[in-house]
Amino acid sequence: MRHAIAILLSIGLILGLQGCFTVQSTGTFTYRKVPPAVYDSLLRAGGDHYLIDVRTPGEYNRSHMGAARNYDFFAFHYGEDVDTLDRGRTAFVYCQTCHRSPFAARIMKHKGFRCVYDLRGGYAAWQKAYGETKK
Repeated sequence: MRHAIAILLSIGLILGLQGCFTVQSTGTFTYRKVPPAVYDSLLRAGGDHYLIDVRTPGEYNRSHMGAARNYDFFAFHYGEDVDTLDRGRTAFVYCQTCHRSPFAARIMKHKGFRCVYDLRGGYAAWQKAYGETKK
């Protein structure tokens, strides 16, 4: 029981600090938080990329962007999930409101990814801009 409480408190602390959290680009890593129109334009431009939904499976199953993979950021195996991906490919990440995805991007940065685009405002902003997304 103590372990579960500690986990919940840790998650609360992470979510509480999210407002001041940013991911920094470096000489070998690019991170951009972009609005839905830019995100859509970049996705449509093609290229070799991943589209990663970091929400829970329940959120993902209700609705998600077309070909998105679901790698739940809150799952203890999130790092192992992204370990299966090619770090040279661009990654597009999103969560519900853009609070979890910067943390997911930071893990990807530490794992050697070179370029991550994050959806500003998250899936909620996407739905507001484009309506319900087809699966």
